[in-house]
Amino acid sequence: MLFIIFGQLLQKSRALDFFMNLALILTGRQVGGPAKAAVVASALEGTYTGSAVANVVGSGTFTIPLMKRLGYAPHFAAAVEAVASSGGQIMPPVMGVTAFVLAEIVGVPYWKVATAALIPAILYFLSIYFMVHFEARKLGLRAIPREERPRLGRTLREGGHLLLPIAFVFYLLSDGYSVGFAATWGIGAVFALSFVSSRTRLAPRDLVDALEESARAVVPVAIACASAGLIIGAIFLAGVGHRFSELVLTLAQGQLWLALILTMVASFILGMGLTTTADYLVLASFLIPALIKMGADTLGAHLFAFYFSSISGITPPVALASFAAAAIARSGLWETGFTAIRIGIAAFLIPFLFMYSPELMLKGGAGAVALASVRAILGVVCLAGAVQGWLLRAATGLERLALLAAAALFIWPDVWADALALLLLAAVAALQTRPARAVAPSRSQRAVGTLVERWWPASGLARLAEAEIEREAEVAGGRP
Repeated sequence: MLFIIFGQLLQKSRALDFFMNLALILTGRQVGGPAKAAVVASALEGTYTGSAVANVVGSGTFTIPLMKRLGYAPHFAAAVEAVASSGGQIMPPVMGVTAFVLAEIVGVPYWKVATAALIPAILYFLSIYFMVHFEARKLGLRAIPREERPRLGRTLREGGHLLLPIAFVFYLLSDGYSVGFAATWGIGAVFALSFVSSRTRLAPRDLVDALEESARAVVPVAIACASAGLIIGAIFLAGVGHRFSELVLTLAQGQLWLALILTMVASFILGMGLTTTADYLVLASFLIPALIKMGADTLGAHLFAFYFSSISGITPPVALASFAAAAIARSGLWETGFTAIRIGIAAFLIPFLFMYSPELMLKGGAGAVALASVRAILGVVCLAGAVQGWLLRAATGLERLALLAAAALFIWPDVWADALALLLLAAVAALQTRPARAVAPSRSQRAVGTLVERWWPASGLARLAEAEIEREAEVAGGRP
């Protein structure tokens, strides 16, 4: 409840405007700038909201019209916003409400959950960023015109101080203070710092609205927890819970990867009718014990279920985040939902990465964590390239298969698997950097060329060719 109030006060102090402008400054000049700005803004907004639909409604009302105005298809703009916003629930320091429930069930401090989820959350947004980047390169999407990008100095003067409450909460949690203590002082910091600028100053009406909206936000979570508790209690009294866990063990035949896939599928099915919290609670009661029996790390298994419960909001047929974004973009629900899956498909790899590489949850030395992070980033890039059919330029079918194989190999923390994956990635990159081989024209082609030059002056052909080359150079260089 305290963290929800903290997030609402930041919203009322116009923190979203600051983060949106900061995202536009960081990504606006790049190819596909508006879509990348949506990803960065959702990542920043997710540090204090922890709600997918809230993120869509907050940043999507700005980013989706901007993407549409610059030529993006409505369903593509909505899908990018939905996928990016869904990461708000797994982005520290203020993750979704489910993260607090997870900490209670596992019996660890919330800060330990937040630190374990930090690298996977960064990988999630990196995966979307690469998907958007490759899509922009493939379609030749435009950057944001310079006159529409905000100024860095003015942006920092008007809202830079709003970063301090989030940093303060980070510090208190990392220093061992309780969640309630950190949230309470975070609320005080937001209120005090809001008076630094007239643009962010909180009026008495803002305080009342923040408290009212916080109370409304807690009600659905309380109902979901209570309902899930009744369901779980009834199932355990009937003895079905133990049998369900044994069924998963039997189907998986001792293979952890198969049990993880079954858990992922179950999460998506439950996500059709349950909220993220209720979805996670059911999985934690029935499936997570089976994963732990098969040797999975306890916190990792719970994060695995939490992760897929969070992104069930972008998987049709019931995809609340995609539906909310589609309503803003006025696009088709199904078209938006399936586009969101394609854009976010690289994110489906990340839970498997941290299950097989606990170093991604900051377990182990700095060298091991760095090595696992590099491996995970390369895996995400390979999968994004395979799905989008682009790495340095358009990829052939064989190159896409090689990238897909490399992404799968990067999951396994094995030296030989890494070596083979790097070899495949290097081979694709080498093929794409090699200039296309010139093919000598046939006799008939030369005859046609002579006829065309006679009836159409070569200077005209040259001008057309130069115009086409300039257009392609502008697209490749990211200029509008």
